[in-house]
Amino acid sequence: LVVDPDWSLADSPHLFMPAPDDPNRFQAIHLHVFEQVVVPVVRPEYKVTKIMHFMKRRQEVDHAAWRQRLESDYLPALSELRGLLGCTLNLRDPDQEAAMRGFFDEDDWVFSAEGTAQRRRFCELWDGAIELFFDAVEAFGEARAKQWTWLEEAESSLFERSWFVEVDENLIVMPNRDPAPSFYYR
Repeated sequence: LVVDPDWSLADSPHLFMPAPDDPNRFQAIHLHVFEQVVVPVVRPEYKVTKIMHFMKRRQEVDHAAWRQRLESDYLPALSELRGLLGCTLNLRDPDQEAAMRGFFDEDDWVFSAEGTAQRRRFCELWDGAIELFFDAVEAFGEARAKQWTWLEEAESSLFERSWFVEVDENLIVMPNRDPAPSFYYR
């Protein structure tokens, strides 16, 4: 992974920016995804690296065939990456408003013509994202390098485009629970 010198936060209106003419509302884009745990996330007692692999399906590949190949070929091979601490597939719900209905007021900016257009532009960029957890970015790079040929061939046949983003994820662990919970809060 390298820092893209041509990208800045100004390039991404998809984060929490104030809505026009109302600083108390945000141009938030909340999406529903279908989550599938490929490798359960095992978090050691120190901060790990989370890599998001965003992908856009090749248009010439039928969606059902794409998903079948993704789940039966690509993800099992990906789950074998050395040092992988967890892997979760997230496929974007085609209903772009599913996560927002009942959460935002019907007259909120997110449902305006501008909000809807912005959400559609954002959703056109990707169909799914894979969460990959490693000890460090270097461990991710080394693991991919060992499988480079296979991964490059699989990804070029499945994805029109894809990109990786290192995500700073913080966890809050609720201590002193009796019994202790078997999960972390994100």
